[in-house]
Amino acid sequence: MDTFWYVIKVLPGKERQLNDQYNMQISLGNIKNIVRFICPTDSELVMVKNKKVLREKVIYNGYLYF
Repeated sequence: MDTFWYVIKVLPGKERQLNDQYNMQISLGNIKNIVRFICPTDSELVMVKNKKVLREKVIYNGYLYF
């Protein structure tokens, strides 16, 4: 079976929220023929109040892959 990736444009800053919503709809069976939605992220260390904090940064702002 061939695998194809599609990209949709979403509001910047809403990628994770929409990713969770769409994957929930897939698990409930409301969306068919799509396996999963992906929001590519990257881990980065950031200094917050003199402490190192690991944060997940969205790589492609405004886009979701399915």
